[in-house]
Amino acid sequence: MISNFNPNNPNEVFRFTSWRGTTWLGEQWGHLDAKTSGFESNGRTLPKPKISISNIQNSIGNLVQMYDDLLGATIWRYRTLESYLQIGSAELLQVEQWTIQQKTTHNNLIIEWELAALNLENRYCPGRAYRSNYCASQYRSSECGYSGPPVADINDIYTGFMALDNCGRKLGSCKLRFGANIELPIDYFPGVV
Repeated sequence: MISNFNPNNPNEVFRFTSWRGTTWLGEQWGHLDAKTSGFESNGRTLPKPKISISNIQNSIGNLVQMYDDLLGATIWRYRTLESYLQIGSAELLQVEQWTIQQKTTHNNLIIEWELAALNLENRYCPGRAYRSNYCASQYRSSECGYSGPPVADINDIYTGFMALDNCGRKLGSCKLRFGANIELPIDYFPGVV
């Protein structure tokens, strides 16, 4: 399935299968001769899969012409068994989301694109900032785990008043509350520079 290709209608989707046209997941899926490769990962680098779709009847060619080669569109790869499709079962083995990164081939026979797992520009991985000296946990929450008496203010100056108790979100702040010789629940990454 291809989505996010039409800037005027972001909800528009193009559903297709290389198996045969069918109704699946409550939607009509058209048949397109398609071939994919390169989805496997070696564990060291992100895969760079490719998808080739037949262009003989120009069924996808019109979308390519109207929407900037479909660059940046989202490809949803649904993996299921043929037997599930035959009985109309919604059983899925895997759903993957890819982004069309570049068109590599376009002729009268096929159109081929290279896909990317994610658009990594201006993103955090996995969806959060990694900091080397600042704990991201909310003080006195289940993430933090501290529920004892007041210890220190935000500058790590001792206090006995609950109203002034506030964590400085540093390693020293955590040690004041839990002790220096135990595994600390601090949520930061000291190896990050």
